[in-house]
Amino acid sequence: MNAGVSFPIHMTNNLFTPELIQAVSDWQRKPRDRMQRHKRALALQEHCFKLPNEYRQTSLTCYRQMSLDKKGVWKLLGHQSLDEQVSSWTLDMGFAKALLGGVPQVATGYQEVIFAIFPKPDQVVVNLKMLLDDEEFKQAVEAHKAEINFFSEGLGKYKNDQSEIVLNVGELLEADIWSFGGRSSSFEELVKLAFLHIHNREPRDEQELSVFRAENSEMECHAGASWLTHESTLNVLRRVRPQADELLARKEKEERLRREADAEIRSCATGE
Repeated sequence: MNAGVSFPIHMTNNLFTPELIQAVSDWQRKPRDRMQRHKRALALQEHCFKLPNEYRQTSLTCYRQMSLDKKGVWKLLGHQSLDEQVSSWTLDMGFAKALLGGVPQVATGYQEVIFAIFPKPDQVVVNLKMLLDDEEFKQAVEAHKAEINFFSEGLGKYKNDQSEIVLNVGELLEADIWSFGGRSSSFEELVKLAFLHIHNREPRDEQELSVFRAENSEMECHAGASWLTHESTLNVLRRVRPQADELLARKEKEERLRREADAEIRSCATGE
């Protein structure tokens, strides 16, 4: 009766079930549309809710990179919140910065943003970093991977290299903004501008410019596309706050006038 064989307590209790592994693997796969993403989020929540609290908590700050269009930016700054759903975050700021290649060198029409939050316990769907690091979970995955649909596109592909944690925060606040993506002049342009500023003239020849370039190589890290420091990001927010408040007031006025016009039309139609 296999008396000499012992199994981990989690496996004997069927904690790490094929259904849980399937939900985790599906979550890591790219969805074809919002509906499929929503279904996968529901499945993940359903199966992870059964896990012990140790897999549904964190003591670390969580980061999420997003690209917002103008409407999203002004909704966040004007209403000071942005609707959010079940989504992937990371415990590694470096990964958040490098995701999708980081800040694009060429402007795309979107504003890159990194959010940072310390989630409440009830906002954590699952700490995937902790779960995927668990030896018993790894054993369960190995035992059931043949049963998992599209395993090679999910758990079999991504494993645990993203330090991922799945959160359900409901909304993101302006106060959650940690960094904006920004773009400055190229290193070569910065060198020429700095030379002109210091010497009040253009360089005499390429050799003089090359010497100056070598002496100021530290400027290269500030050139091109990069993430702003948190302090610089706060400065940007302070500068745009008056514009955001003005925009919100204008939007609220337009909405009030629209409601009044609709009410008047209904009143005329009913003869009241």
